[in-house]
Amino acid sequence: MIKTTLSYFQNQTAARGALLPTGPLFPTGPVQIGCGKGSAYTSFALALLSLMSVLAIVFPNYLTIAELREAYGPWLSVIRGMLQGGMMGGAGLALFAISRGKQIWIAASALALITVAQVLGGADAKVGELTPAPFSVGVDWVVIGLLSVGAVFMAIEKLAPVRKDQPILRDKWVLDMKYFFVYHLALGAFLIGTNTVLNTFVSWMQIDSVALAVSTMHPLLQFFAIMLIVDLTQYAIHRTYHSTSFLWRIHAVHHSSEHLDWLSSSRLHILETLPLRLFLLVPVFVLGFDPAVVNIYVVFASFQATLLHANLKLELGWFEHLFVVVRHHHWHHSNDARAHNTNYAAHFPWIDRIFGTFYEAKGWPTEYGVSEKIPSTVLGQAAYPFTPVPNRQG
Repeated sequence: MIKTTLSYFQNQTAARGALLPTGPLFPTGPVQIGCGKGSAYTSFALALLSLMSVLAIVFPNYLTIAELREAYGPWLSVIRGMLQGGMMGGAGLALFAISRGKQIWIAASALALITVAQVLGGADAKVGELTPAPFSVGVDWVVIGLLSVGAVFMAIEKLAPVRKDQPILRDKWVLDMKYFFVYHLALGAFLIGTNTVLNTFVSWMQIDSVALAVSTMHPLLQFFAIMLIVDLTQYAIHRTYHSTSFLWRIHAVHHSSEHLDWLSSSRLHILETLPLRLFLLVPVFVLGFDPAVVNIYVVFASFQATLLHANLKLELGWFEHLFVVVRHHHWHHSNDARAHNTNYAAHFPWIDRIFGTFYEAKGWPTEYGVSEKIPSTVLGQAAYPFTPVPNRQG
């Protein structure tokens, strides 16, 4: 009887093979265009982004960054148009995948998410009431990041890749995407914490006359001054992370990426990303730079950090002597012993030249990562610095 029952369910499962997940929840490797699988996963991504966008519109107090809300007003009609397009595109791709019999459960999940988004109002969702809230998470920042950074870099990385055989869904992409989501969602808390620390513990260091002189400088001059000050500060911190045993274990999490692309820049231990961002802002805050210029720099620095990790073969000739480019940072991440502990600067390579830590080689690295065995989960990597490390290389 038991064998007969088991045989029945096995036959039913085999008959419905196209409906049930037969592989990992999140795929890796290349996806063939036109087979239906790519359409299913793209539809799910569009559906998830659409639902997140609708939720952010309906519950702006809790799901949007306060500092960004004012900027949305003039663009609300454009945002609604993009949202409508995303929902329609996601539904269309999901139906195409279903018609091809590929990843039907993923496509069906996409349709379910789009349905929920539509029930909440869809592109015509009413903007929720804006009142002071005890906390908020950056759902809007996740959507903006994936659309403005993720989509752009996934496209340009295919135009001139360093590694032509590296797919978009490369090994460990899910791990790095988790970091991307966590840090983007936590942006609101980070901004509140940073402002609290700076205003509470650092404001006494400001000198009014210096702050006035700095804030009245030409914005372009302020921008390059911020670049230089931040780069000198981060050079010292970055080098310390490489030269101190415990700090290296923290930083090794970032270096553990064996495939560099736009998403790998997100893999950072919490004990690195928060203190580093705070310490970099201290001299900028104390000197009194114009907040508008600081905000422009922060956007630029975020974009550049993503660019430096991209799988993008961008060679700029003489320009590479003036500014840090993709190839410089790729060598910093290489597992080639000759390049270990080099190229710390984020903006100006001549800082590394001055301090004797510049490494320049023709071509590109063939191997990235570290020799240590580092866990492949977020929680495992969070605990890694507190576990014994037999050998230190990197």
